[in-house]
Amino acid sequence: MYHEYGLTQQEIAGRLGVSRSTISRALQRAEATGIVEIRVTVPLPELAQLESDLLGVYPALREVRVAALRAGESPRTATARATARIFEVLLAAGTPTIAVGWGRTLAEAATLIHTRSVRSSRLVDAIGHAHGIRGAAAMDVSSVLGSAFSVEAVHVPAPALVRDEKVASGLLATAAVRHAIDLARGAEVTVISIGAVADDTPLLATDLLSRAELGSLVERGAVGDLLGSFFSATGETIAESGAHWIGLGIEDLRLSKDVIAVAGGAGKLQAVKGAIATGVVDRLVTDEETARDLLNEAHGFTPAPRP
Repeated sequence: MYHEYGLTQQEIAGRLGVSRSTISRALQRAEATGIVEIRVTVPLPELAQLESDLLGVYPALREVRVAALRAGESPRTATARATARIFEVLLAAGTPTIAVGWGRTLAEAATLIHTRSVRSSRLVDAIGHAHGIRGAAAMDVSSVLGSAFSVEAVHVPAPALVRDEKVASGLLATAAVRHAIDLARGAEVTVISIGAVADDTPLLATDLLSRAELGSLVERGAVGDLLGSFFSATGETIAESGAHWIGLGIEDLRLSKDVIAVAGGAGKLQAVKGAIATGVVDRLVTDEETARDLLNEAHGFTPAPRP
């Protein structure tokens, strides 16, 4: 009653017919034994102002979560930490189905979870499996989260990318693949990373993208991707010739109920702007440096280069 309903210790004591000191001791025991955890989650005033200002600049967004940078912490880790707290809230609330994407930020977020028992929820991959992304594939992210919360994780039993149209059609026609993707399409919340079209993209470390293909995408104005769907700075989709992605596409995301997109770091600035411009992002999670850069660019200032 104290933590959930905001009653004072005196009000609880009156309802239960005990002394206030009894309630105080019970609360102290609950904290000491781990029954109750107290964490400061209210944003600092300057971060709250950043969030409010960004909502003013990007009215299509329903929410912006800005992560504070701790000493020695990278923007990606700060963003991952904030994303982990969002996963905890979604799962603790018993969100029926959460679709999960891939990427290094989501993978790190999954490792920063505070394990707990939750109500019945289900995780589902938003895209097929990608070998070689070092634990950052959707299957890996959902598996780690599922284990942390003891909830079901439904995987897409297919590769993320197929180059042959007939093979792609065949995979999408199979019951297991169709079932997983249909679950992802109907998810109450979809959590995905915003990828940048840059030399350090994980897609280059796999067979998902070649240097020549990356160069072609850059020439055509691509700045980022959402689950393999590339887009320009103005949010227009840029098709990749011969690529058949097994998962949620831009149009699927546009129809999704609630899309949370996460990205942190100086190299993600243009990708974040382009992702917002696609119109599919409902909520944005980023670090304070990227948030300030977004705001500065919106007001006509050039962000300072970052290492």
